[in-house]
Amino acid sequence: MSRSLLVGGTRPTNRASIGSARLRTGTRVIQKEAYMSYSLLVGGTRPTNRASICSARVKGGIRVIQKESYMSYSLIVGGTGPTNRPSIGSARVKGGIRVIQKEAYMSRSLTAGYTGPTNRPSICSAHVKGGIRVIQKEADMSHSLLVGGTRPTNRPSIGSARVKGGIRVIQKEAYMSRSLTAGGTGPTNRASICSAHVKGGIRVIQKEAYMSRSLTAGDRRPTKRAKICRTSP
Repeated sequence: MSRSLLVGGTRPTNRASIGSARLRTGTRVIQKEAYMSYSLLVGGTRPTNRASICSARVKGGIRVIQKESYMSYSLIVGGTGPTNRPSIGSARVKGGIRVIQKEAYMSRSLTAGYTGPTNRPSICSAHVKGGIRVIQKEADMSHSLLVGGTRPTNRPSIGSARVKGGIRVIQKEAYMSRSLTAGGTGPTNRASICSAHVKGGIRVIQKEAYMSRSLTAGDRRPTKRAKICRTSP
């Protein structure tokens, strides 16, 4: 019931504490999930304050900046510096990947992968250097999240995308439960584990439990709800 989020740590962490992991490829992840505030801080090299910006320089030149404001749940990811809440943040990643994501202040609408601002219930798409194409839809009231489809998808359906390089992303957001299952090679049940084999040896497994909304990501095998998992090449 606590919605605790524990990702990437080398050991279990307390609910409001900071967990960190040094991965085999030099990635360092620090993530905090406050009990009541739902604040999310990812990618820092040290513990960060709740509404601050944290960054991580990952081996390979990837730089991630993420902000989670205290009350608004706004999520701004991929910027090269601090961004205002309703603004667009972008990051040019070594390898030509460009990510743009916008989180509206009150509506919690999430639109990602577009090259410019889009309306809330619309479909946005981006052709990324390297052939990656991302389509994401965020319904107005339901908070449904559909990512990776090659065409507009209905709210509870599965959208998929075959990306140049062999990356296949499938994500489902159930209408009422907000369960999130990502990275599978086919449709997955709400509380099940799905996985994706990414060119370069990255394997992502993510589980979203039905009632607890606990999130465990990055393991090579199914993990229990509140456990810590890690990634390795």
